[in-house]
Amino acid sequence: MPYIGKAPNQGIRNRFIYSATAGQTSFSGSDANALTLTYADGAYVDVYQNGILLKPATDYTATSGTTVVLVTGASVDDVIEIIAYDTFSIANSYTKADSDTRYVNVTGDTMTGALKTDTLTGTTTAGSIAVTGEGNSTTTNMQQGLAKAWVNITGTSTTVEKDSFNVSGLTDTATGRTQVAINNNMNNDDFAVGASSRSDGCVDNSDQKTTGNFELMSINNGGSAEDSATKSGIVHGDLA
Repeated sequence: MPYIGKAPNQGIRNRFIYSATAGQTSFSGSDANALTLTYADGAYVDVYQNGILLKPATDYTATSGTTVVLVTGASVDDVIEIIAYDTFSIANSYTKADSDTRYVNVTGDTMTGALKTDTLTGTTTAGSIAVTGEGNSTTTNMQQGLAKAWVNITGTSTTVEKDSFNVSGLTDTATGRTQVAINNNMNNDDFAVGASSRSDGCVDNSDQKTTGNFELMSINNGGSAEDSATKSGIVHGDLA
């Protein structure tokens, strides 16, 4: 059985023992072990007289928090044992309506606000998250639709990386040709590269492609490589 707070075997209880005088009804203050009687709630107090459990209200009252009063006076040397159980209160709580609004139902829910997170991971397969398509009838893989690397390059005799993603460096390999080093490698060399430039054209020089590199080559109308003031490339495929 679940519990809020401490389970019964983990709870704290305070035990007080008194030796009664003849006709004594009120028990409070320091007991036989120099412990001072105190309890938070009389409903969580058990009282024993010579080992027999007494009945609340019928045999005793416990309402003050510091005193237990017997209905019938005890006999001399009767052992009165009082066990007080701790209680607790919840400082803050949510109603079901509050929780439904604040937290996502793991079996499916609708959110109206912004989803803020640093990491998205698939449940069944870590690297696969399904996204419903624009037509609302099919799903697509979110990871497959993301660009894995891209770069924007300027310069002819000296190439300069204007901006990039997942790119660790550039190498000017020949006229019109720039090798791009991928920071986090691809899974294989079958990834797709889209290319453009200010020249008549720009292509992915697939002969030079590896899991960690691809080469952009700007070309003229005749299909020959030529330097271009700018060129760019974007990579789609599977990361390693």
